[in-house]
Amino acid sequence: MILDIYKDSFEYASKNVKNLLILGVFYLFGFLVIPMFFILGYNYRIIKIATEGMINGDDELPEFENWTLMLVEGIKCFVVYLGYLIIPILVFLGILWGCGQANNLSLSIVGFIVGIVILLVFALYSFLAISHMATNDGSMKAAFDVKEITNIAKSIGWTRCFTTYIGMVILVSVIICVVVSIVLAVLMVLGVATVSAVPVMGVATVAGVVSTLIINFVITFIAMPYLQIFQSRCQGLLYNIR
Repeated sequence: MILDIYKDSFEYASKNVKNLLILGVFYLFGFLVIPMFFILGYNYRIIKIATEGMINGDDELPEFENWTLMLVEGIKCFVVYLGYLIIPILVFLGILWGCGQANNLSLSIVGFIVGIVILLVFALYSFLAISHMATNDGSMKAAFDVKEITNIAKSIGWTRCFTTYIGMVILVSVIICVVVSIVLAVLMVLGVATVSAVPVMGVATVAGVVSTLIINFVITFIAMPYLQIFQSRCQGLLYNIR
């Protein structure tokens, strides 16, 4: 089932190159903040389609339309993610700070693991909360109905939930590393990047700056949009098997 979700999501993300490139443009200008809300809004529409569809179905990527609604949906998603993650992030940072003050390596390792587990649990809840909001006409109240979301997680299966989420994070991380390695290898063959491109004594070389810009462009404009669509599709399909 989990592998089917991944397979469907990878194929779904490549269904519409035009929309993929449009999303890439939003990522390029994400530093302006507002475009990030549109990205969240678009991801929300992908999740909504997935919660109403089925694995290996014939769903199409949503179009970029009704911009005002997309912005509102993106802001609502941001509030939901923030609501679920702000406290565990602060707790995680507090644990790291406390372990650092204790100056104890073993305690620091245990604290780090505990912090990661807490973050993972709340991240999974936010993951399901967005899908739950999508199936309840965008209701913010539904997104923060922890009891109902807990029941949904139980119906899906906690093991399946965590396995799908962790596997997705690992896949995304591995793909980004592979893309960076391939781009860097191509740049080295073309002579744009070399071993000497690595900054020496804190001084960046021209080749280093150029290769870094190219890699960042490929990751931001191509890899991230594709992987974000993949993740959003996974998010909706996981919820849909409740």
